[in-house]
This record gives sequence, C-alpha cells and structure tokens, in this order.
Amino acid sequence: MADTPVPRRRRKIRPTITDVAAAAQVSVATISRFLNMPERVSQALGERIADALRQTGFRRRSPLPASFTHSSAVLSTTIPTTPRLLAVLTLGTLTARMMMDMPVFPWLFSGVKRVTDATRGTLVYAHYDGTGPLPALLADRSVDGLLVLGRLPHMPPALRQALLIRPSVWMMREHSDPACSIDRVFYDNALVGRYAADYLLGQGQGRLAFVNDTPTHSAFAQRRECFLDAVRERGGRAHAYEVGVGAITDLRHALQVALAGAEPLQGIFLPSDNQLFLAAQLLPQLGSTPERSLRLIGCNNDAALLARLSPRPASIDLHLDLIGERAVNQLLDRIAQPASPLMQLFVTPTVVPPHP
Repeated sequence: MADTPVPRRRRKIRPTITDVAAAAQVSVATISRFLNMPERVSQALGERIADALRQTGFRRRSPLPASFTHSSAVLSTTIPTTPRLLAVLTLGTLTARMMMDMPVFPWLFSGVKRVTDATRGTLVYAHYDGTGPLPALLADRSVDGLLVLGRLPHMPPALRQALLIRPSVWMMREHSDPACSIDRVFYDNALVGRYAADYLLGQGQGRLAFVNDTPTHSAFAQRRECFLDAVRERGGRAHAYEVGVGAITDLRHALQVALAGAEPLQGIFLPSDNQLFLAAQLLPQLGSTPERSLRLIGCNNDAALLARLSPRPASIDLHLDLIGERAVNQLLDRIAQPASPLMQLFVTPTVVPPHP
C-alpha cells in the first residue's frame, strides 16, 4: 500500500504593497511615497491610503494612528513587545554636544528621538575618539543596538568587533566601514551637486560658480565635483572658487573673484546654508543683487537662516530628520531579524524653491 502523502500546510500569503495600491485605487509609487514621506501626500489621499492599509492588513512600519494626520505620521517599526535600549555612539573629534551646536545635527537627533519615543525605547550615549579603551557602554549587554555617527581614520579591531556582535546602523555619510559590514542609512550626497546644477540651469542660467569657504570638508568636495560635472554635461560653464585655493583669502574674496569674470555670473551654488546666508549679505556690497541679477542655491534647508533673507534663495533639503527616523527603524528591524541581508539605504534630497 502506497504511503498517503501528507498535505502541505498552506502558507498564509501576506498582502503586498500592490494589494494596498489596488484597494486605494492609486499607484504603487503613491503608496511608497505615503509610507516613506507622508508629508508629501495630501490629507485626503493619506486617509484613503490609511484605510486601504487597514483593510488589506498590510504590515506597515508603524501602527496606523486613530485618524491620519501629517503630524502623527511618524515612520517607525511596529512597537517591540519589550522596549529597546539603544545607544548613540559618536566617533572622532565631534561629540554629540558639539554636534548639537551645529546647524544640521539637531534635525538628525530629533528624528532619532521621535521614533525611539514612539516605540517606547530608551536612548543612551557614548563617545569614542579612537584612543584608549572602548567606552564601557559597548560592553554593556543590556544595550540592544547601536546607532553610529562619525568616523575614525582607522577602524580599531576592538571597535569593529563591538559593532559586529550586536545590531548596529551607521547614520549620515562619514564612516569608517568601507567593507559595509553593518547597515547604513545615509543621505545621497552625490545628488546634492547635481540637483544644484539642475536648478540653476533650469532657471536659464548658463555661467555658474561653486563658492566654498571650507574646501577640506569631504562632503563639500563631493558636492563641488558633482556640480561641476553636471553643469558641463548639460552644456553650461562653471568654475569653483574656494578659500585657500589660488590665494583666495575668505568668502568675500571668493565671491569677488567669481564676479570678476569677463562675462556676467548668473548663478552660484554654495554647499551649506550658513555660507549662502553670508554670501547673500556680501553680494550687494559687491554690486550684485541676489535672486535678481544672480541666482543662489545652498544646502541644508536651514529655515532659521533662510527666513532672514528676502527674497529667500533656494536650498537643498537633506531630510536629516528622516535619516534619523529610518536609522532607528532599520536598527529595530535588525534587532528583530539579525540574519537578514545587510542594508544600505539612501534618503534622496529635494530642492526647496525660493520664496518672495
């Protein structure tokens, strides 16, 4: 008598993003935008998508709020059964306190805290400058995962081992992990210069300049090269004017040299909004009118600085708060699924147009 085959247990098919799109009668791209950047979806559309998520049972990164509002649409993983103890580890010369005094890092930390609070987690902090023994916190077995920020010239073997034995995620861009041995959540710095070129050329400006007072900043250097390459690819003309290069002494001097060409300069990309703010004040003294005779674009979307300029120039938003949110999400996912493939996630910047 032949053996009777044992029926296989049918695996429950989980709903997909395509199912949600069909239920909401929108595209898959719209569902993805709602899940990743809810602030870019209208209130009415967001409510419709939220209903579709509930109806399909799609496993979303955060529990749906009782009523969808933009302010409550915080990206976060499903709240863990046991609240997590997460550590922020800063590396190098800049401590967290020093970073908080800089214009961009408070946004990053606000995103980290927002998701940590939403998942009932706790944040602790440690700093390591690359010398001496590792912080005691790295030997604390009660720490569930690490959010790493900054870099060291060389990765000490003891630090690498500490990162590998527990879930870890590198935030921002600078890192000491070229082998990509832990997860990363970065902003796409290569796009910043290209977007700046696209914006200025799209305004009909063909003779452009990159002006920078900190040429040793590695992020600014990449923005410069991507900007110059993008301008040339599209048939424009651009040149870099940087402090300390070619006897240029300061930002005012860099602007002066840039404006002294045989043809009128039409647009300038400055790689940070603090430089943009200073340039907008200096240019009238040099005979140029920002946003009238000369278009400007900066980076960081520093609202406090830009609001003091009239008209307000364009800027590029790196979405650092979203990087903080996604870094915590990825860390919680890594804690829940330690054997899943390594992830490298990039947050795409966006151009914030000028205001009158």
